[in-house]
Amino acid sequence: MSEKDPEFIGKSIEEVQNGFVSSLTDRNYNFKKGMDSDPGTLVLFQYRARIIAMAILESKTYYENINDYGYKGFYRFIPESVATFIPLTNKEIKSIWPRFKGFNQSLQKLEFEQYKLFQDFLLNKNIRYILKDERNEESFQKRVENNNVDSKLVIDDRPYIKTETLFKNASNVKYQRNPRVSKKAIVLAEFKCEFKSNHLFFNSSVTEKNYVEAHHLVPMEFQDQFEYSLDVEANIVSLCPLCHKRIHHAIFKEKIDLLKMLFVIRKDRLKKCNIEVDLKMLYSFYK
Repeated sequence: MSEKDPEFIGKSIEEVQNGFVSSLTDRNYNFKKGMDSDPGTLVLFQYRARIIAMAILESKTYYENINDYGYKGFYRFIPESVATFIPLTNKEIKSIWPRFKGFNQSLQKLEFEQYKLFQDFLLNKNIRYILKDERNEESFQKRVENNNVDSKLVIDDRPYIKTETLFKNASNVKYQRNPRVSKKAIVLAEFKCEFKSNHLFFNSSVTEKNYVEAHHLVPMEFQDQFEYSLDVEANIVSLCPLCHKRIHHAIFKEKIDLLKMLFVIRKDRLKKCNIEVDLKMLYSFYK
């Protein structure tokens, strides 16, 4: 990021970071040259010779024509991954990535092998992820809704290698969830609540179908206990908003019938994905 860009002229590091807090999770981030990077790339943002923020790239879109400010297109970043921290100096970055060329190089690719060391380093830099858990979930469900999936899709239940962690902080580790995988599970369920198919509360303004939400039956927070990915259609159930809230927030005895039914209808598919779990173990995840 350059102080010459119209949106950053005269702004301090703190002001730019505050801008990230208030807007990067919900906005398009314009670019003039563009990175040759795939979705899933961790992007580090520099400003005034410091690394001040990071986010994981979700998508890159080009405008039909360069706009009035010279921008060719825009990026979207995974909202849950947007984070700020105490700005990092050239010396600190080199302690993690010795081949770092310095801040005069606007675009660099850094070795992924050092990413875990980088995560650990940020724990001492007051790293803060912008979205809180409730807003994380709302943002994810919105991204699920906006995915277009063919209603004639065929699901191949099989083991998948588990995803890399989305981020790590002092209290937990979070794994990436692919909104397209969740949307496939919802389409397969025909936009019905898989606990009570007659739970029809309202139609979505996005899909114009019954509004439901995606829920990982074996929660993603327990991914470390499994060899293969939990982010597969077999482990994702379609629930109405009320049942989804219930499975997250109700006292345990009010979850039992819901969990038991969902487990019965999914246990064979879970086995095909090498997700080894029994009902007792599933209950333990929700107590």
